[in-house]
Amino acid sequence: MNRFQYRGGSDSVKAAAVSVQGYRPEMEDKHTIAFDVHETHKNVMIFGVYDGHGGHSASDFLQHHIVPAIRALENPFDEDQIKRALLELDQKFLGTNCPEPGSTACFAIAKRCEGSNNVHFKIVNVGDSRAMVVRPDGSWEALSFDHKPHTEIEAARIQNAHGFVRNQRVDGNLAVSRAFGDAQYKSRTGSPEEHKVIAVPDFKDYVARPGETILICCDGVFECASWRRVAEFLQTRVYGFEPATPRVASGLLSRGDDMPEGEEEDNEDEQTEDRERPGAPADAMDRALSLDPAEVAWDLIKASIDTGSRDNHTAIVVIVGDGSDYLNHYPAEEWIPGPYHKDAGNPTFQRAYVADLEMNGYSLEEQMDKIIQFEQANGLPTSIPTSTQPAAAASFDQAIIRHMLELAHQQ
Repeated sequence: MNRFQYRGGSDSVKAAAVSVQGYRPEMEDKHTIAFDVHETHKNVMIFGVYDGHGGHSASDFLQHHIVPAIRALENPFDEDQIKRALLELDQKFLGTNCPEPGSTACFAIAKRCEGSNNVHFKIVNVGDSRAMVVRPDGSWEALSFDHKPHTEIEAARIQNAHGFVRNQRVDGNLAVSRAFGDAQYKSRTGSPEEHKVIAVPDFKDYVARPGETILICCDGVFECASWRRVAEFLQTRVYGFEPATPRVASGLLSRGDDMPEGEEEDNEDEQTEDRERPGAPADAMDRALSLDPAEVAWDLIKASIDTGSRDNHTAIVVIVGDGSDYLNHYPAEEWIPGPYHKDAGNPTFQRAYVADLEMNGYSLEEQMDKIIQFEQANGLPTSIPTSTQPAAAASFDQAIIRHMLELAHQQ
């Protein structure tokens, strides 16, 4: 699969975003990695993921407008100012020619704490994208809360707005109760905080120490795994803990069915594990500070897809520590091709592959040499194998159809 990697660093963090279209026919995720975004408040950073649904226009909009909106605030950490700015952005999008698509937003506004190497993260969340921290001692904590229609507060608001919740969805259709866009769930009158679907954020402040890892990602990463299972994967990948389960040892996300004897799968409501995990490697912090966050994000995404997720995937990994020379060793932007020719006989696959490239500013013609080099290095076909065209078409189309059926079944 194609993957797009974006990196950045400062004297307090190094961060990377990785995006993969997965088995969806269109990429609807967008992201932000931005440094020094505020003229008055120096060294302010923003890391965010925007998970679109019903198209990518809402997530596109957020990618282009979140940073300017935060930059315009007198105090970029003031929650009232942030809330007003986001509600204004939502109204602005609803006034466009295509307000029906929607998007979640989970982003962090971050700044190094004065007099220390710690970093203050203010997590801002609308929807069900997620943020969490994993620490060198093995403890971890969720930094966001999913806005789901069936929860008590969300369901009450939906019903007060003359909507209903069926199959844990707004009006039996939408799986999130807070989002930007989604005009069909928002009245033209009344408070924007009282619609069936709202863009009102929740906030959480967290001060991270050097060596800690912040993850911000779309819900696709959690499609086949709980908070705890993602934390266990990062404990192993970032800090060198022994794998918690055989599946993690194989580079997959554990789904709970391979738990050690005597243990039970965690409840999704349990969103923290403050206890140190036994067996913390002595070099856990040094190991984390030496890593490329882009490779960590890619390994997590690959594990999620290999475990069974068919969603778009975007993950941002931020490792707290001096990242001022990060871009001296790695490119700021990078496209790494996935196989093309072995499935290119399938028009559905070909359209998706080309669309993914073009959305990120590339063209198939310009990148063909790089694609062929990748295929040659991995022993893959460098031309369309006629004899395998039907099988290729069936494989890709069945993956798309299977995902659509799963969505229909959820509704």
